[in-house]
Amino acid sequence: MNPLIILSLSLGVLTFLYTLFWIKKYSPKYASFTIRDQLVYVFIVLILLGFFLWHFRVGAFLIPALPPTALAITIDQRVHLLPNRLVLASVVLHLGALAVFQAGIPNPQQKTHSWTFLALVLAITLVVLGILLFVGIGMGDLKFAPALVLWAAATDTLPQYLFILAILPALYLIFRRIAGHKDKYVAYGPWLYISLPLALSLSI
Repeated sequence: MNPLIILSLSLGVLTFLYTLFWIKKYSPKYASFTIRDQLVYVFIVLILLGFFLWHFRVGAFLIPALPPTALAITIDQRVHLLPNRLVLASVVLHLGALAVFQAGIPNPQQKTHSWTFLALVLAITLVVLGILLFVGIGMGDLKFAPALVLWAAATDTLPQYLFILAILPALYLIFRRIAGHKDKYVAYGPWLYISLPLALSLSI
């Protein structure tokens, strides 16, 4: 097996242990996690893991980012909040995985273009993170989105990603209203992430 894949799997185990520690130490601030909630979280991680392993060429590199991302979107779904610690860990892991993924592009000209694009988005992301973290504003979706949009761009699925991201949350909110719920807002974090593997599926 490719050493990078072995490294990715090992790092994924470490980040999974980190999120279990995070649940015990920090989650009461955001959403109190019962044993049942923790089992649901583990189930979500396993489903996402299986889905990304299906897209092995891309998904193998994303494995380390899955645990903190899955926990962030689980909390966002429950209390409409993406905790900074989880978002920061997720963004760093996504950008690191993307750097490794982009390094394997065979065309030197395309690689140079990709690295330039990566550097630009990384800089913008760090600025946004720095401003929002230090002034205490939430807006986790804004901090979370650049890394995911960059992955969609790097895998040539940006149009599909943006289309799914525009349609699915709107349909979800409409059906919730039809069912009698009075939701005025939709947790966008889960849709930001779920749209990425769906876009990859449409591109196959």
